Amino acid sequence: MSKSRTTLVGTPVVAAPGKIFLVGEYAVLEGGVAVLAAVSRYAVAQYIRGARPQSPVVDEAVKGSCAAIGEASTALPSGSVMVDTDSFCQGKAKIGLGSSAATAVATVAAMFETAGVSIEGRQQRSLPSPRRPIKPPREVWARAPTWRPLSMAASSSSRARRGSPVIEPIAVPASLHLVVFWTGESADTRTLVESVRSYSRSAPSSYRMLMGALRTTASAS
Repeated sequence: MSKSRTTLVGTPVVAAPGKIFLVGEYAVLEGGVAVLAAVSRYAVAQYIRGARPQSPVVDEAVKGSCAAIGEASTALPSGSVMVDTDSFCQGKAKIGLGSSAATAVATVAAMFETAGVSIEGRQQRSLPSPRRPIKPPREVWARAPTWRPLSMAASSSSRARRGSPVIEPIAVPASLHLVVFWTGESADTRTLVESVRSYSRSAPSSYRMLMGALRTTASAS
């Protein structure tokens, strides 16, 4: 839903925030933990009758949601979820705040709300907050690539391991002040992860040493 698109009356509109990794981003590839923070950039989603999935992420999230909703999903009219992620871009360039993960989570929430099924009994009619998390069901996590669950966790409510993530909230020190910088260039997560995997194969000893240090740092945070 871009600024030029209007929302449909009677169809729930939901939102999921983006995220930044503070530490441990690649440690999760080896079963480690990571510390993330949600940011005030939102993917806004709504189920649109007659629409087609606008991306593979939306397509998979819709399929996973239907599997999780079960029989109630058959009552949905033919269509898909449209997601506005304009706030994740500077011009036409993505700024690296987890738009794909937020898209997946917002899509799930839109599917559930449109089907009349509230996730964990919560109504997701407004912007999510720590008191009103959106938690994608197991079927959605199962469809996500191995690098995506933790990003989805920040947009919802969890910390990732293989399969469904686990959440451990961390108290934010009053003295902590985060400043986020952007390089001005977009980066593809899948390509970056493959580069890390490639390094693990070409220099296994160095990779284990660096990954061990990263996991230790992330676990101590």
